[in-house]
Amino acid sequence: MLTFAASAGIVRWNNVPDCRDQAFWSKLKSHKQYENLIKRADEMAAAELVSPLPYYLEVIKTGNRSNYEHRHNQLRMIGPLVVAYCTTGNVKYLKNIEARFNIILSLPTWVISAHDQTLKGYKQEEVLIDLFSAEMGSEIATTLCILEPVLDKKLYSEMRKALFHHIINPIEEVVEGKSPAERFWWLNGTNNWNPICKEGVISTILRVGLEKERIEKILKLFFDNFENYMANFGNEGYCDEGLSYWGGSCGKYLSIAALLKQYDGRDVLSGEPRMLKAIMYPENIMMAPGCYPALNDCRIDAKPPVYVLQLRDILLGKRNGFSEDIEFANEIASICLRLNYPVDNRLCEVRNENPFSRFVEAGCFVMRQTADSPLSVAFEGGHNRESHNHNDLGTYIIAVNGVPVVVDPGRGGYTADTFGPRRYESNLLNSYGHSVPRINGRLQTNRVGGDAFNPPKNLTPIKYIQAVLLKHELTLERGFVKFDISRGYNQIKSLKKLERSLLFDRKEGGKITVTDEAAFSEVAEFEGAVITLSKITELGNNKYLLQWDGKHLDWKAQQLMLEVKSSVPYKFSIDTIKEKTRFNLPIYRLAFTTAEKCKNIKMEFIYTPVK
Repeated sequence: MLTFAASAGIVRWNNVPDCRDQAFWSKLKSHKQYENLIKRADEMAAAELVSPLPYYLEVIKTGNRSNYEHRHNQLRMIGPLVVAYCTTGNVKYLKNIEARFNIILSLPTWVISAHDQTLKGYKQEEVLIDLFSAEMGSEIATTLCILEPVLDKKLYSEMRKALFHHIINPIEEVVEGKSPAERFWWLNGTNNWNPICKEGVISTILRVGLEKERIEKILKLFFDNFENYMANFGNEGYCDEGLSYWGGSCGKYLSIAALLKQYDGRDVLSGEPRMLKAIMYPENIMMAPGCYPALNDCRIDAKPPVYVLQLRDILLGKRNGFSEDIEFANEIASICLRLNYPVDNRLCEVRNENPFSRFVEAGCFVMRQTADSPLSVAFEGGHNRESHNHNDLGTYIIAVNGVPVVVDPGRGGYTADTFGPRRYESNLLNSYGHSVPRINGRLQTNRVGGDAFNPPKNLTPIKYIQAVLLKHELTLERGFVKFDISRGYNQIKSLKKLERSLLFDRKEGGKITVTDEAAFSEVAEFEGAVITLSKITELGNNKYLLQWDGKHLDWKAQQLMLEVKSSVPYKFSIDTIKEKTRFNLPIYRLAFTTAEKCKNIKMEFIYTPVK
């Protein structure tokens, strides 16, 4: 829908009309989520507006990035305020938006401080574009389209100039060859930054008012540089950033596809087979209904966003629009995109009737819960240079009736260290917080010849820090996978062999056996580990009961029996990983450490459901 007439070759488009079209905006009042939007708008209007700028340097001084980031988010997410003004005409909402714009104009840069480590943006030495500034541009450009008739004219003009300064001009400098593409690493990036930044910029350029030729040049630059991002999913649609980032990553690609479809009808999805597989990642990584493995920087209770699933199904022609049960986002651009579709209240379910999924290229296997067994498991080899990597070759997650009992605890809160040189000092990110071995007290590495650390650019060839898939057989009744994970411990010169296998036998209620076989050129200490949030009861005879109490998260109480068999006597101990996580739950590490050093060892972890 062209809501602004093209003049003098300028295209200025928005997918909804401006605030004067009350026939359009009044219809929103009957939506099930309308009152929720107004409630949020009233809360925003009543809250004190504070500039984030005084907190900008905290990330450098103390490592705290949340104080600036939280206030930055509050400032730019104004969708409920825009809707409230358009549907009620109450000027308090408009005045609040204008106050926010004045604060935004006072910021030297639109990026968050955690993404400006050199302070070039803060010192206004260079215009940077990150995830947050791209979205800021999208929000402002969309709001200007809708509220132009009523905004203060001087403020409107200044905000439009700011859009060109912070977003349009630096991108066009790359288009015109005045700046190298490397100025914005995400143009050729392999992770979520690529589609998120591009979606924000595309939303901005369509709405700010540009000649069509300029718009097309920017779109060409962006789509010519999507190859690395698409290639990162491989031919199997595996998202190595984990499910939490899949929603933002593939979700933003889907938003681009929907935006351009609404803009001029073009289709940027159906001709991309790798993306068509990538957007089906939730179905393929699912362990049981509602249960997904928290691999890499995931929330431990990660689930695919229903909004993204429904947008995907709209674009695939499987549904007509969004359910009224989904809350509107706080971003006005997202609200506008959604308002172009009718209400469709059909259920949106993630289903996969296949008993297993295999991502052979990525080295990840999922064996699902079936009628024969309440157990399900995700087993990953992978490599230790993945995007949002955790050093976790050979990690596994076991769920009982869709409740993870042997877990990957996911990520903690982000700080300056999370993506800095000290990343792998975190016991959530290094291999200590995963159900993988420790040898001579040393953890897995992500480089050659030394213990893990996070240099600015880790150029270690992936093959040197990668699990090698030795064998896999998956059938309806059983699944077997074996990896050589020794390359994750290449800094330990005495290690000659380290193979890990997982056997899932679904018969008689199911049994999962994880086996480590190691050999050394000289005697070494070997330690197996199991990570859980559950209560641990030592039963004797090398058996342990893991009991999840059902009092936290959205997980019902479940139990899992663990039996450990070892060719070498071991000592058992429990450590609590004391790092802040989203739910502040204790994370227990069960350690099975050889009583004496050895040259060869076979250690088995046998899991069975409690009948």
